[in-house]
Amino acid sequence: MTKKSTKLLIFLAVIIVLLLLFRVDLLEALSAVLAFAAAAAAALFIHEAGHVIGAFITRRKVVYFRLGPFTLSVLDKKMYFSMKNFYWIGHVLVDVAEFQDDESYRANNAKQSIIFILGPVVSILTGVLALTVIKASYDTLFVTMFGIISLVYGGGTLLFSDGRMARKMSDPSKALLFYWNVLYSVPVPREKSLAYLLEESERYLFNKYIPNKKAIADNFDDLAVLYYAKYFSQISGENGINRINFIAVIREGFEENTLKRRERIMGMLILCEEIVLLSLAGEKEEAQELFELIEHESELQEVSKLRIRTYMEHSTVMAAQYFAKRKEMNGRAEAIRNVFDYYEERILKEQGLWIS
Repeated sequence: MTKKSTKLLIFLAVIIVLLLLFRVDLLEALSAVLAFAAAAAAALFIHEAGHVIGAFITRRKVVYFRLGPFTLSVLDKKMYFSMKNFYWIGHVLVDVAEFQDDESYRANNAKQSIIFILGPVVSILTGVLALTVIKASYDTLFVTMFGIISLVYGGGTLLFSDGRMARKMSDPSKALLFYWNVLYSVPVPREKSLAYLLEESERYLFNKYIPNKKAIADNFDDLAVLYYAKYFSQISGENGINRINFIAVIREGFEENTLKRRERIMGMLILCEEIVLLSLAGEKEEAQELFELIEHESELQEVSKLRIRTYMEHSTVMAAQYFAKRKEMNGRAEAIRNVFDYYEERILKEQGLWIS
């Protein structure tokens, strides 16, 4: 029995004891709990379906639909079902249209805002419908709970998550970070879009930080943009992102212990990329020195250590362990891969480290 299962059983046992102590009718309580669970699941499904409707309206492709423990993925017009879902509550990943200039980029921003907004809008509309029209004919506990949960969830996500993300698509940093995340999560690489993002990220970071490059150490989103840009610069062979030596700033933050927790984690990932780049360039001593700076960081995951050692030691054994760990962590079916998997496999093959 897992720790999560044990905690769940203890929680249920405590609830039952409390119900008995306060002489609550167990059948009525159980009915209420089941009605709430069913209503919550239905409300979450409707909310995520709203994002799917947004994808259809904007002619975008849904990559996967996740709810509870279930994941439904679409790849090459085939559907794959999995019982592994990292998000649990619910999540829909929608692909983006190809963009390679400012006009197509802005058009994507507008469409993505529609996809974000339609989740909360559909939740609120169905909540109102449930508490008025449906409740007038079927006045049940389930309908009441569904209506309330839909309204609360729709209003909450409109104010604090989906609605906020829709508004942030006009923010250069937020939009860049969003597209980097999506384009590395989809199954098929979009080289032109990634090349545009790299160029746009370089322009954004340089214009903002040329006067004071140390300021990036306090901005998590911009550090994340830098991380993705450094990774793709390694893939594309474009080295423009290194024209400003951000590595020295991040290294100083580690040596003087001045980085906040979130910025420290992102800075660590950037240093991991720098170690890989140094290893590929044959600068093993510099790579080892930088690795020693972060090797014992508690937030440095085992998969990152395996990746670094794969390139530092040029080891096929490490490479096999690294990819096996990635599959274990991601919990994806063999057929479902993302762009990061694609590029990692390509680099390993180029370096003679891939064993199929």
